[in-house]
Amino acid sequence: SEKSYYCGYGFYHGFMETLFQREEDMDQARRFCEYADQELRRTTSDAGGACYHGIGRGAVDGSDPRSWGNPKAMIKAGLALCELVSNDENPPPRYGKLYRCVSGVFNGLEILSTQSKYRLSINKDDPFWVCENTEERYKEACFTQFVVAVINITGNDFVKSAMIIDTIKEESYAIPSLQALVVELVNKGRTNYEETINFCRNLSARFRIPCTSAFAEGFLKYGPPEKEYVQAINFCNSNLLTDNEKISCFDKVLSLLRIWYTADKSYSICMEVEQKYRWGDCNYN
Repeated sequence: SEKSYYCGYGFYHGFMETLFQREEDMDQARRFCEYADQELRRTTSDAGGACYHGIGRGAVDGSDPRSWGNPKAMIKAGLALCELVSNDENPPPRYGKLYRCVSGVFNGLEILSTQSKYRLSINKDDPFWVCENTEERYKEACFTQFVVAVINITGNDFVKSAMIIDTIKEESYAIPSLQALVVELVNKGRTNYEETINFCRNLSARFRIPCTSAFAEGFLKYGPPEKEYVQAINFCNSNLLTDNEKISCFDKVLSLLRIWYTADKSYSICMEVEQKYRWGDCNYN
């Protein structure tokens, strides 16, 4: 169904986890993801990616009980499975099938650790320790998924969470992680424009512009079905933003529209934006 993208593609999380745990059939899981991608490609560009993410989650939540309590052992089989099932070109694209599947592996590990299931727990002194000790090709997916663990450790204190993320030296991991944090502001109902802009502008210089655009992305991710773009566009149009912040904001929102909408609807939304802020000439084909 076209509605399967609702609630952050949660359908695929539950469906693929259960399918994989019951059948343990890699080929069937891959075939279903390819089917979903083909069926819904006109409506959304991310059904297949969300499906592969679900495979990764299912691989961890259904891991061998003999590995419980050992995070590295629990994700080992899941990462190997992702390498097999994704069948990406080499090197894999940044947000291709492998990335999405691997992100599911680390998402599953983070959830189980936060819930203290399977003899797991979060390392409150070093919540990113798993990420720091994983292969380079998996690190970004790991860091961004463990941001939720950081939020829980700080008791939903986003300033403290940002400080922890700022300890990540590599910008290629730190910036996406900071953006993953800010997206969750919307999930927590903290949608005051002025407060968020002040929060962003008080961060380290490398985070300031990415922070404001991530807030807009949060409205897309957590907005009401079929109208996700409304608050995102409203924020990007805010007079509280500088021109550079607006450019980054619209680039982020407009470039992501195809995840939620058809090419025609994405084009229509894009064309309503002031011309100088339009992304890619509003070409979604």
